[in-house]
Amino acid sequence: MPALYPTEDTGDIIGNMKKESKAGFFAEVLILTASLQFLRHISVVSLTPLFGGGDFAARMGNMVVMAALAGATALYARLRNIPLKFFPVKFTKSYIIYTIIFSALLICAPINYIGGIRAIMLQIYGSIITPLFEEILFRGYIWERSQKAFSSGKAVYSVNIALFTLWHLGYMTTQSASGNTMAVLTKLAAGAGYGAVLGFIRLKKGCCYPAFLTHGLLNLFMI
Repeated sequence: MPALYPTEDTGDIIGNMKKESKAGFFAEVLILTASLQFLRHISVVSLTPLFGGGDFAARMGNMVVMAALAGATALYARLRNIPLKFFPVKFTKSYIIYTIIFSALLICAPINYIGGIRAIMLQIYGSIITPLFEEILFRGYIWERSQKAFSSGKAVYSVNIALFTLWHLGYMTTQSASGNTMAVLTKLAAGAGYGAVLGFIRLKKGCCYPAFLTHGLLNLFMI
């Protein structure tokens, strides 16, 4: 059974791990991420009418699907015996303070008191569910999986950024089909920026949790 907690406080130990084929790694991860984006897309198309149609309904459909896919990814990691290392070994004072700050900012966001229940649901979607899914997938499963194919933390970090950038193409199918190149490039740039920041945190802290909190805060202020 894979651990949700890292076994080392100081980060990931890569050098002593048995290496696997890089081609095998990329084949699995590209198939996995493409499959997840495909399932997300067709599921959202199916669920959106149930929420009444429109942009808000599409986002609520996305939220439900991402929550389900987060669980499915965790189960897949368990079946593959890949540790997610989501939580730190120990919740130190800094982790507790950061969690409190994150919670306070999320609760006190002005939009919650202006936009009503819809705004609150959008905050949950953007700052909790989406980061949870993407961190479990990228800084959890894919990060740990890549350590079996690459011999250095810098390589794992760089590959993670590239894959996270590519992942964001899956959110832009409509824009890609309509030829809105600027929107697609902007999304890719955002994916690369997020990937660089969140991957750096994962590299230094050895677990997903602080990256999850940071991801949520970035979405809170930037989306």
